Amino acid sequence: DWWTELGESLLAQNAPDKVVAQLTPIVPKLQGDAPVRVVLGAAQLATDQPELAVKTLDEAEAITTTPRSKKLLGQALVTVAANKLAANDPAAAELLLVRLQVGLVRGDRRRITDDADLRAVQAHAAKAVDRGAQRVDLELEHLHRLRDLVPLALGLGLAVREVGLG
Repeated sequence: DWWTELGESLLAQNAPDKVVAQLTPIVPKLQGDAPVRVVLGAAQLATDQPELAVKTLDEAEAITTTPRSKKLLGQALVTVAANKLAANDPAAAELLLVRLQVGLVRGDRRRITDDADLRAVQAHAAKAVDRGAQRVDLELEHLHRLRDLVPLALGLGLAVREVGLG
């Protein structure tokens, strides 16, 4: 795609600000184009716009998943989480890190199925609806159990090493 190549070329020239300026107005018109969203997300991340990068890379992941989009989305989530921690908002940071952790161990559901009360989470996982995910509401007790089963320290350690913040 021409727009993707333009963005990649500008990224290679170390001009992520130009990528953001060129692609931001175009991307909404290019529905179903994941590669251009990945390029825009990379540029947004490089121009210190991690929240926008998360949104853009989420859109790309909803269309199709690639190793590059997963890596960039992980970097964006960790950056936003670090910003939330710096702003003294640990609850928001925890949500982002749980999301990152669940994304990293998505295929490994043993941690959830070990708990009989949480098997319903696996059995009734969120399903894609119009390229989005259905909202899953859990009772508070189940949320606490799920939180205890997701090892945030491991996820944060992996994320920090991947992004190079440590």
